[in-house]
Amino acid sequence: MLKNTFIHMPGLGMKTEQRIWSSGIHSWDDLLRGALTHFSQKRTDILKRVIEESLEHLSSNNPNYFGDRLPSNQSWRIFPEFRESTAYLDIETTGLV
Repeated sequence: MLKNTFIHMPGLGMKTEQRIWSSGIHSWDDLLRGALTHFSQKRTDILKRVIEESLEHLSSNNPNYFGDRLPSNQSWRIFPEFRESTAYLDIETTGLV
């Protein structure tokens, strides 16, 4: 899932991510191999650099890089790639104050 995510990149939101997917770019590898027709060459080059940086952090097992860049309601996208290094905390409460 993470390698199909673009919203951790500066200036990209969910609508732009949808447009990227609609243009046939479905993964980081797709973007590295192709061009985005609705972005300037300069913007495409910047996005490719961010993808290369993202790949480095992914291979270094650094979920914080993505957690700091993804909107909080999208942090679930990190889980599949880092499931082996995820810790779970179960907090039991009675609901009483």
